[in-house]
Amino acid sequence: MLNSLHPDLIVTDLMMPGLNGIELIRAIRELPQIAKIPIIVLTAFSEGFREQALAAGAAVVLEKPDGTLGLADEVRRVLGN
Repeated sequence: MLNSLHPDLIVTDLMMPGLNGIELIRAIRELPQIAKIPIIVLTAFSEGFREQALAAGAAVVLEKPDGTLGLADEVRRVLGN
């Protein structure tokens, strides 16, 4: 789906059914045609996972619920707007 849509930005959680956010980030970073899409992680489970998400290639990790207040600002910053 990402190959056909070519989004400017991806916002994901870490805890998802089937594939966790770290695995998703790593999978995206392995595909040259979409590897440079910025990824913002918005999650309630940042304790211990923040460093893993950043190391996997996330641009930003925000904690729920407080991080949702800064999400729009981070989107603008990451996209350079």
